[in-house]
Amino acid sequence: MISLVMLSGGLDSAYSLVRLLSETDDEVLVHHIHLMTSTNRHDVELEAVAKIVKYCHENIREFSYTQTAIDHRKMAAHGYDMVSAGFEAGVIAASYHLTTQKNIDRWIVGLAEDDIIPRHRFKDGQDCCDFNCQTGNAPELYMYQQINPQAEADYLGSDLFDMTWSCRKPKFVEDKPEPCTECLACLRRLVFDPPQSKTPSNSPIENSALLPWRLVTRVSEGKSLGAEQLNRSRLEAARKLLAAKQKLN
Repeated sequence: MISLVMLSGGLDSAYSLVRLLSETDDEVLVHHIHLMTSTNRHDVELEAVAKIVKYCHENIREFSYTQTAIDHRKMAAHGYDMVSAGFEAGVIAASYHLTTQKNIDRWIVGLAEDDIIPRHRFKDGQDCCDFNCQTGNAPELYMYQQINPQAEADYLGSDLFDMTWSCRKPKFVEDKPEPCTECLACLRRLVFDPPQSKTPSNSPIENSALLPWRLVTRVSEGKSLGAEQLNRSRLEAARKLLAAKQKLN
């Protein structure tokens, strides 16, 4: 089995990579899209990826790594990350086939249970991969059945967790990026309890198999709120949880 992991530098994709390396004997290809936007988080994400890749090479096992770039910094809209990932996965699959005469079987993204990406976005990403794989035989989108992000952090251990980057809108202090502490990704991270172990866990994750996207059960599905309303609701819930945690401390 040949698997391609789309590594963003965030918690969810790092968790997926470590599980794949630790729990399978797949030939693993890792790819980072240097997705440049006006939020200016691309450089710090690239730094996070470099740290994660180095750690996994040295402490888990070998794999191949590549990266490409998409520059949307002068665009008012940035598009959808899942669609961009599918577009690049198609290019990577075709390139890999042309150079090795082998096909990539699946491409993998990370997604925690509180993510609100609608299911049709997975199909959009898969369609982009299919359309952009010039040699045919495009890989299929897979992901681990979603678990809560605290469990992802615990699985990674503190060393790897500290290497990941979550903030969507970093602020810059003396040209150095710092988490904004206001976006949902930051608030989610602030309420975590520190992982108990320094290194990745060897304990199996129950009810979280690696599945084709069509078979993944979405926790956020079936809610009556629209995506924007749901996102506001999650932000408010995260702020309340953070305030309660700070009061306890």
